Amino acid sequence: MKTLYELAFNATLKNMELVVWKCNLLPKKILFALVCACLEDSPKVLAFVNLFKHWPLTEFSVRKIGVRLKDEDVILLASLIQKKQYGCIKLLNLLDIKFGVLSDRASNAILNALINSESVLSLKNYISPNSQQTSRSFSDALLYAQKSLFSPPKKASNSQNNSPPICNNLVIVMEFVINSMNIGKYLSLVQMQKNIKMPVSVIVSRLQFVYTSTTDIIKTLKVTNKKELVGVDISFNCLGSSTDRMKSVCNELKAFKNLEMLNLAYNNITEGIILTELLSNLQSLHYIDFSGNLLKSGINDLLEFGIQTEYLRTLILTGCSITIDCLHALVHSKKITSLCKLKLDQNPILSSCIYLLADLLQKFKHSLTYLDISECHICKESVIELCPAISCMAHLEVLILWPNPGINQTSVTQDILPLLDMIPNIRILPCQS
Repeated sequence: MKTLYELAFNATLKNMELVVWKCNLLPKKILFALVCACLEDSPKVLAFVNLFKHWPLTEFSVRKIGVRLKDEDVILLASLIQKKQYGCIKLLNLLDIKFGVLSDRASNAILNALINSESVLSLKNYISPNSQQTSRSFSDALLYAQKSLFSPPKKASNSQNNSPPICNNLVIVMEFVINSMNIGKYLSLVQMQKNIKMPVSVIVSRLQFVYTSTTDIIKTLKVTNKKELVGVDISFNCLGSSTDRMKSVCNELKAFKNLEMLNLAYNNITEGIILTELLSNLQSLHYIDFSGNLLKSGINDLLEFGIQTEYLRTLILTGCSITIDCLHALVHSKKITSLCKLKLDQNPILSSCIYLLADLLQKFKHSLTYLDISECHICKESVIELCPAISCMAHLEVLILWPNPGINQTSVTQDILPLLDMIPNIRILPCQS
């Protein structure tokens, strides 16, 4: 079988020179990916470009462009991306790219290069609340480039033909943080995508709403592509303080059938029945976070009638005041069968139903890799009772166990770890928060 290598390094100049030297020892066709941690000054950019010239890479990743780069450096990178003799780059990851210190010429150069390349661009674009004052993010650059790059060509005079930029189906995948100050920017970008035949496809894969009004949340969801969005984070928005407000947001979310991640933490939600219809429609969910919502027995409704996905891998019920009936529902759920991560911390009821917790561990013994039962008032003796069930969990890697009464680093080392020798790689840790 042909061996493929992925090369990753921190882009200090010394490391870059070492990488160039090592690369020269490898056959040219086996290196397929280059991951560069940071390009932040001219010598590193030049070394990076010189290295790239000799390799027909299919993908490369750069974290942070435009932090301290000069315009000339970015234009040099742009030429590297665009020229096909440097290899056909099929996947280009630009993480945390900002254009705040760059001129319009440099911003447009890299945009034009991307449009004319054959790359699929994966881009995390977190817009901070003060981005309008301090820096130009990638979405700003897209908006600015509307006239120079995305506008239709002018009619040519004489025989000259001004053709539009050549596009090879560039796809930009973006993640947005939405708040009241930048929602207009997001709406403009979506509108531009609809109204102008741009030589680039912008996919919004994730949305995070930070202290955003219900009206703005609904407005954003209405214009977002229903098939492309896979993640929504609406935590800390107090949606549950109004039943009508919560229902309005749920009605919009129901249309996103491909949603894989949903974070509803700390929204003052107390009635699980409000969410049942929403969750029953989202059958691709991998991740659900209900943290900080005092749902109590409402979790029963969600587990029995709401969650219908068989793909759920992460369930977070931190501080939800769950009841014994909730644990029963989770144990007997026919849909939730392959959890990898389960957080039950800050739920005191667990201390009185260790037997149910043991049944739960038995159910997920072939899948669970992460379990948090800290701050549940579970004493050391109860944890020791649980050890036979825990020791059967061959894939368990992390167990968050304290603070809990009588449990600390010493008691874990002396009394608990010896009972879990069947899973030698397990890490028993305190709560990280």
